[in-house]
Amino acid sequence: RPAPPSLASLLLRREASRGRRVPSSSSPSHNTNAHANARGGERDEVRDGGGCSHVWSELKRLYTGRRLVQWCIFWAVMFGVNQMISNYYQNQVYAVDANAKFGYLEAAMEAFAAIGAVAAYKSSRLVSAFTGGIIAVGAGATGACYLLSTLVGDNIVSVSALNVIPMGIFGYMITLASAIIATDALTPRYAISFTLNTFTSLGIATIIQQVAASQQLPTNGYYLIATVASFTVAVYGVFSGGYYLFVFGGVGGGEGGEGEGEREGKKPLMVYRT
Repeated sequence: RPAPPSLASLLLRREASRGRRVPSSSSPSHNTNAHANARGGERDEVRDGGGCSHVWSELKRLYTGRRLVQWCIFWAVMFGVNQMISNYYQNQVYAVDANAKFGYLEAAMEAFAAIGAVAAYKSSRLVSAFTGGIIAVGAGATGACYLLSTLVGDNIVSVSALNVIPMGIFGYMITLASAIIATDALTPRYAISFTLNTFTSLGIATIIQQVAASQQLPTNGYYLIATVASFTVAVYGVFSGGYYLFVFGGVGGGEGGEGEGEREGKKPLMVYRT
């Protein structure tokens, strides 16, 4: 099948005739179907409707499924937290050792993020059934590292390690989130959620940093904000995972997304190839 049109192109369309079957006809407009009809079938013409209502329905369909929503909430908070700390970690390290090897430190962060991404690929099948727990552990460990980095004093090794480890955790978590969103989404336009989640997260982080700057917070103040945000997400992971386990029973039933059930029992996900 051809690639689906983007949401922007859908917004500009006004007529919707989705999934309409076009029977064979002798008119010139249907002569192109003659070969297919001769082989015993009708060709499916899939047209995507347009306008704001169709775009809105696509977005609602996109953000369907418990597991997908859990990871989108994680993304909407923790992406901005990661970016905020990326803006201030050099200040924290510089306050401890002005001669620190910042190039090596940044290389270590990137290496840990890459290792985390590989680890997510290797363990995605195992941990995808424990979404709430994984979010709680990952966000909680990140918050603990940020908090400890403000308490270790002048130990450059500890401060560096406590900034590097969260990068590895984030690389692991964001890769896992991307994979699960792509798996659970009920629309082939799932990639738009990556942009929307990131935009939302960076918008929140920008507002928080503007307010913090107006209050002239020190560097460790931003780390404390990141700690609170991380622990909040961790608490959300505990309660969301526990709620689904309690209501639906069992790990699989509790953590699976509505999208998976709908896809398996009602309507298959369409895979588009370019």
